Amino acid sequence: MHIKTERLLLRPLKPSDLDAVFHMQKNPRVMRHLANGARTKDATKKHLAQLIEHYDRHGFSWCALFEKESACFVGLAGLAFMFFDHSHEKIELAYMLDEPFWNKGYATEIARACVSWGFTELKQNKIVAVTHVQNTGSKNVLQKVGFRYFYDMTYSGKVVSYYEIMS
Repeated sequence: MHIKTERLLLRPLKPSDLDAVFHMQKNPRVMRHLANGARTKDATKKHLAQLIEHYDRHGFSWCALFEKESACFVGLAGLAFMFFDHSHEKIELAYMLDEPFWNKGYATEIARACVSWGFTELKQNKIVAVTHVQNTGSKNVLQKVGFRYFYDMTYSGKVVSYYEIMS
């Protein structure tokens, strides 16, 4: 799952990405809409291992996202089985950007590219996404990309909005 856009590069995660991912995931503002909030380094290490294992098992997952021009780590993005449940039939889009890279259009740019990749490479006819019900920025990204809102549900103790896009 190597994706290039006009300004971004997406590549599979490696254990050596731990420090960059932890720097982002320890920030309470970045993590405020996620189930457990800011992560410790140990929790980040476990999350990174989960993402790498998903990639090794299926050939896709959340990946490391970089600016092309600066080579700076921007965040995580990609596709995975919904809620990382390997028996789940739905493929979910996810993205998480470090705070310095907010409001640059990067989330929309990489979301479009990941959806396109999922339709062409994974031969999916539907991709889903969930976002915290109060995460208006993420909801705006999903709508710009063409996702349609369906309903709200509770996941890990938080209310999230469920979206779908069809090929």
